[in-house]
Amino acid sequence: MSYLQLNCLTGNPVPIPYYPGSGVNMHLLQFLTKRFYHPTAMPGRLKKVGGKRIYDMAQNIKFMLNCIENEVLFVDENGDLLEAGSINYLNINYYQLKQIVNLLHNDWGWKGQSIKNYIAPLREFYDYLRSEGVIHNMFFEGKYKATVSKDRDGDFLSHTKQFSSHYEYDIEPLIPKEWCEYSDDYRGKVVSMSQFKKLYSELDNQDPVYAVMAATMLQTFLRIGGVMQIPVKSNRLNPNWKRFGQMDSTIGFQELRYKNKGGSIATCLIHIETMKLIHEKFIIPHRSKRQELYERCYCKSKHAKKLYRNEQDSFLWLNKTGKPVSVPELQEAFNKASKALGFHVTSHFMRHTGATQLLHRWGKVNDTYICETHKTTIHSFLKRQLGHKDLETTMHYIRTIERLTGEQVYIEFFPSSLSLDDTDNDTDLIHDVKSAYNRAMELHLG
Repeated sequence: MSYLQLNCLTGNPVPIPYYPGSGVNMHLLQFLTKRFYHPTAMPGRLKKVGGKRIYDMAQNIKFMLNCIENEVLFVDENGDLLEAGSINYLNINYYQLKQIVNLLHNDWGWKGQSIKNYIAPLREFYDYLRSEGVIHNMFFEGKYKATVSKDRDGDFLSHTKQFSSHYEYDIEPLIPKEWCEYSDDYRGKVVSMSQFKKLYSELDNQDPVYAVMAATMLQTFLRIGGVMQIPVKSNRLNPNWKRFGQMDSTIGFQELRYKNKGGSIATCLIHIETMKLIHEKFIIPHRSKRQELYERCYCKSKHAKKLYRNEQDSFLWLNKTGKPVSVPELQEAFNKASKALGFHVTSHFMRHTGATQLLHRWGKVNDTYICETHKTTIHSFLKRQLGHKDLETTMHYIRTIERLTGEQVYIEFFPSSLSLDDTDNDTDLIHDVKSAYNRAMELHLG
């Protein structure tokens, strides 16, 4: 796999997109050059933009092209999985682009407006290719206008200018309207512990690997792309990685380095209780048989050869057939579980649920009321494990706890309220998960 990169030459406002070892992407370079120097000659006679805007557009298009060619396994209209690497930016179609959009929102947690910022320059790029006679399969649905009424009383400068009672803005058909509705908390993306127990059981019925991955995301707050990168043994990013039996119990955790969205390197603490859960619920009972299937069957498949995978590669998460679990596969497992359980849940809900529960416990242990007054301290506490820098993201978690508390439904959401000797007919498996989760949350608090 080759990832598109940008080379910004001194004095040149247009970055050069290139594939290391494979040369320049001339389609994108020509688009960026014309967009900067001759915008009125572009389809739609576009407005001139500065160098910073050109660079941002290049970054966003680069990200989308890399997703298309490297990060996503696509399905066709019949739901059949397409060969890895068979889709590129010239043969991808609108239906397949929707799959990337759904991934960004449902599993990476992107808001609608953020996705719009990536789709807009991608539209311009494909419009340019069409105008130049470059053959491709991407035909966007047309954007349309929406009209919103203005409140003159809320426009404090309306007396100084001609006032218009309405304004128009573009609607992007790829982005559902509800994704763009502003929400300043995560209440809709936090599941209760009783819901998680049901989710775990349903995923376990499909394949134990999905259930253990869900519990791992809950405990580590990793996004779907991050949990996929937990290694089975040491690798280039994690040369000192240890299995559960090799870890020092007096330290209690190890650091995972992984590629974050956008390609930057992020770090996350993986606690010994999470490693124990993976070891006892997946590695011991399942992985050796699946590794044998991986080497004997999967590595001989066209899918493996297309991805240049062989017996020397190591993947922690293997499904029942010995194939490495893919992002679409895990997404589909959550989709099936949602339908079976009657409530909507995606993999990204695990991140929000775990972080909300941890923050609640942190407040109890430190006798600190979770509110905006303590936002700086709380931000310092959360930002490393969550990998975010924006204080507003921390405020979303603070508001989530404040509002759940105010609604008097928060008790169900937090594991500290669960009694391990309750009488709700827990299976031994779920009992173990609850116990491990509570121990892991305690370790998070040091």
